[in-house]
Amino acid sequence: MANNATGLIRIVKAAGYSWQGLRAAWQHEAAFRQEALAALAAIIIAGSHTWQIMPPDLSE
Repeated sequence: MANNATGLIRIVKAAGYSWQGLRAAWQHEAAFRQEALAALAAIIIAGSHTWQIMPPDLSE
């Protein structure tokens, strides 16, 4: 069976298939959920140190 989708339609379909795969992994794989949550926690911790809100400069 030939794939007739080209251009933007092909990208949209590929994104949909990827989303379906992520949903299936989340629903059926405990290790995937654990790693995803650990990665999210690491991103939040790294971001809190990297992108701190700086106080305004009041030296004017």
